[in-house]
Amino acid sequence: MTVNKMDILKHEERLRSLYQSNSSAKEILIKRSNFYDKLIEELLRKPIHPISLEDISIIATGSYGRQEMNRYSDLDLQILHKGLRQDVFPKLDKTFLKPLLDKKINIAIMNRDISKPIKTWNFNLHEQTVFFETRFICGSKQIYKEWKSLLNSHFAANNNRMKLLKDVIADYDKFLNDLPDNKNEPNLKKGRGGLREYSFFTWITAISGKKPENMLNPTEKVYIKKAVDFLWLVRDSIHFMSGFRQDILTKELQDKFPPEMNILQTCIRHTENLHKLFYAKNRLMECNESATARTPS
Repeated sequence: MTVNKMDILKHEERLRSLYQSNSSAKEILIKRSNFYDKLIEELLRKPIHPISLEDISIIATGSYGRQEMNRYSDLDLQILHKGLRQDVFPKLDKTFLKPLLDKKINIAIMNRDISKPIKTWNFNLHEQTVFFETRFICGSKQIYKEWKSLLNSHFAANNNRMKLLKDVIADYDKFLNDLPDNKNEPNLKKGRGGLREYSFFTWITAISGKKPENMLNPTEKVYIKKAVDFLWLVRDSIHFMSGFRQDILTKELQDKFPPEMNILQTCIRHTENLHKLFYAKNRLMECNESATARTPS
């Protein structure tokens, strides 16, 4: 099968039609990520001299890695390898980019040589949180396993996991201080109780070695699932309406939703309640980890 622009557009139209069939937004987002997984594997099926799929491991990161990618979300990828020359990667980029650029999304491809010592990696905060939300797509599973083993060892040594947790919490505090305050046109991603704050919650719990669902009581689990699914649905819808990446539910876009959805009031209710819940849970996590760090071993 040869993938072209029409394949992508037709698939997106099929996904859009699912919103009329009472499908959950999460279900639709998973279908989108599965489509791109197959597309990427198809694009790399033919060897690109001097490398082949056995030489690399392709992994999804960010919202794509979490299978939470909206219509025009970034498509974030990492290419893991062991000692390949850097001049082979422009060829890989062209293989990915040519059929995908028509989708009007930002495609970020990063390569990582795992044969180099981990201390030489450009290992900023984002690069470390990537570890907790990646998915293997195609290529060498062995290289992927080695990468995970290296990072597991890194976080187990010298209290690096605790250091990362403190850095992420500090970044969360900065995020809270910079939050826009506009209830009339809420930002579904970077606003109070939006999808980015949901990501902080999942990062903090994962870095602490816990599953997010284990930090919640049954009522909270149901509420978060319903509220976040609603935000994904609205964000995907306004991407379709705008024809580009759009995170702000503007007044103009609000008018395009059916009046019975009561779209603005519902968004405000969900985001305010999610913010209170995420803030309380993340602060509880911070207190627990601080107490653990002070406890003599």
